Amino acid sequence: MSVPFGFGEEVAVISDELVTSLLAEQATDSIKAYNDAGDEDQDVTTLKLDFQRILKIENLWTYTSLTHLQLDNNIIERIEGLECLVNLEWLDLSFNAIETIEGLDTLTKLTDLSLHHNSISTLSNMDALVNLQVFSIGENNLTSLEDAPVLYLRRFKQLRCLNLAGNPLTEDERYESYVAAYLPTLVYLDYIRLAPDTKQAALLAYQDKLEVVQTQEDEEEKKAKLEAEERAQQQKLLDACVPGMSGSDFFNTVMSSQVLSLKLLPEIDELLSTFEEKFNAKVHALTDVGIEHCELRKQERDELIEALQEGVKDTDAEAAALVLAFIDKKHDVLAAVADHTAPSDQLLTDLQTALVELKETLLSLEVDLGCEIEATLGKFERNYTELMAKFTETVQATFAELREMEEDVIGELTTLASNYLDAVIKGEIEPIEFPLEMEEIIRDKTALASAMSTAHDDNVAEIDNKEDQVMGLAKQEVQGLVDRLQTEEAVRNRKRVAEIVRLTKYHRTDIQHVLEDLTA
Repeated sequence: MSVPFGFGEEVAVISDELVTSLLAEQATDSIKAYNDAGDEDQDVTTLKLDFQRILKIENLWTYTSLTHLQLDNNIIERIEGLECLVNLEWLDLSFNAIETIEGLDTLTKLTDLSLHHNSISTLSNMDALVNLQVFSIGENNLTSLEDAPVLYLRRFKQLRCLNLAGNPLTEDERYESYVAAYLPTLVYLDYIRLAPDTKQAALLAYQDKLEVVQTQEDEEEKKAKLEAEERAQQQKLLDACVPGMSGSDFFNTVMSSQVLSLKLLPEIDELLSTFEEKFNAKVHALTDVGIEHCELRKQERDELIEALQEGVKDTDAEAAALVLAFIDKKHDVLAAVADHTAPSDQLLTDLQTALVELKETLLSLEVDLGCEIEATLGKFERNYTELMAKFTETVQATFAELREMEEDVIGELTTLASNYLDAVIKGEIEPIEFPLEMEEIIRDKTALASAMSTAHDDNVAEIDNKEDQVMGLAKQEVQGLVDRLQTEEAVRNRKRVAEIVRLTKYHRTDIQHVLEDLTA
């Protein structure tokens, strides 16, 4: 299919028809029957779409098993539509009209990327390509060694082959030495092997600058590692349904700044420190329970997945044996028909009957498997709900204790602050200088009581909100997991039924052609 572009020029659209026709040309004999034999889009691993006048990358989301994709010599302007091709290892986008590197974030398995002969002026948006080994960016608009960040490529620790030939930066007399120094893992530059002497001389020439760069990279790596560890910890807490409940984070969220300002009073400082310690101990205990129960639930999920996979595997093996037996029978029948060793019409009619029986048996197996999976999912949901219920009981008990602790400490704080006011009024102690916002509160008992009441309400609201969040996550995990598993099973079942229909249609059509040839 093609559409008008520009001044009457036509471009191709990546349609099912285009891909199917190209696959038929490119496929081996075993895949020639792509549609008839029941092969799916996700069975395709290599696809060549070069020289097709393609303007936009689209409609490839079903080809999830692709490892090699060739899109060179088209008129593509943007890198897009590749998000689902997570298994790509080799991608050729050379000789197009691309100006910006983008749309590669999910292609973490990519080892070989060609963007040769485009209009790219900077290197960016490639951080996800952690396995990149071969990169061709020759004949683009990279203008200088510094402005076109060769340094950016240092993040690719496995980069062995780099092509920059044809860019303005290669005219710089420092080019080879600069690249060899800053990219020490390179073996080939512009498809020419770097001589050991060249690499050694480059390292010596840029030694001082490299030390500065290495120090910066070490600091950035250390910072990134800490951030990654923090994200991992936060994700761990989220998975355990206890987000934001590590360290003193939750305590600082709960206690209002007005209450914490009272720490200026010695007795209150000690009281709040003790309260914080006990509060955090309760929170940490709940966090530990959450993580422990998260592991138990993971075990339950793993056992379920294993059971489901085993059931599907057994059914697949039984179905495959039946299909192979039919194919053997079909082969024998067609051989007998060709040799005229038996009545052809009767043999083919019996074969058609056997095909109908095969279809019914395969569908029956699928129905039985569906019922078995449904029963397994039902049992799993009950067990999983019971596991989660044990956790939520601990959650509710812990938050009830936290509310009670907060109420007690606010009462004690109010009493101690009132005693302080009495002592000041009686001249027994000198008044303490509080922050400006606290002066209005600590001026008399009425203002103090009102402030403490408001603080108590705010504190309890924070505790309630966190409890609601934890309970909501727990409920969402149970229902979300069950819904996802049921959806995945429905998709698997539809796919299998469609495969059975295609399989029997293919063989029925084949048998029908033989019958027509006999009667012709």
